[in-house]
Amino acid sequence: QGIFAGRQRKVNEDGIELDMAISHLSRAVMVHAMVPTIGSGRPDGAPAPRIFVMGFPGGTRAATVDNFNAERPYVWEQAHANTVVGNEALVLDGAERYPHVRFYGLNPGIMKSNIMGGLLGEGSPFHVAQQSVIGLIFPSVERYAAKILPLLFAPEIDGRSGAMFDRNANPIFSNPYLTDRAYRTRVIEASEALIGHAR
Repeated sequence: QGIFAGRQRKVNEDGIELDMAISHLSRAVMVHAMVPTIGSGRPDGAPAPRIFVMGFPGGTRAATVDNFNAERPYVWEQAHANTVVGNEALVLDGAERYPHVRFYGLNPGIMKSNIMGGLLGEGSPFHVAQQSVIGLIFPSVERYAAKILPLLFAPEIDGRSGAMFDRNANPIFSNPYLTDRAYRTRVIEASEALIGHAR
């Protein structure tokens, strides 16, 4: 699940910026709800459960941790970057915090979808033209799925919890900001604070 930040700031009923709420916080809530019991019914010796977070990891942009909810000022590029960094931090923190689960980040790159509709105007001439160009240049969702599906079950990645993979199922480096544990902790704390605000 995910959207893209729009040109104007939109919030949900809890006052959470909509892209943050849908593209990151919903994933964090699901992960934390699942990890206590995921894989608990498996027999001894069964593979560890896996969680894949599709969130464009491997970028080089920092999150504005002190403005994680994109309130002051609202800049759509940074608002979306906050969700991207939050999702990658979720993978790295999960790999460390929950050793019984394997966490991985997926970066499918650009694909034809309606995710940019909120920014460009759903069905606008520019949106239609953009989607047409993307469809010609970048791989389809079906091609991506064919490449990534074997990775989801590959036994070779079992010992690499926290790893990130590109659209071709190749490993990629993590965001350099998130290699700093103190910074990663600040991102997780900002995420958890917003989740707490919404409860």
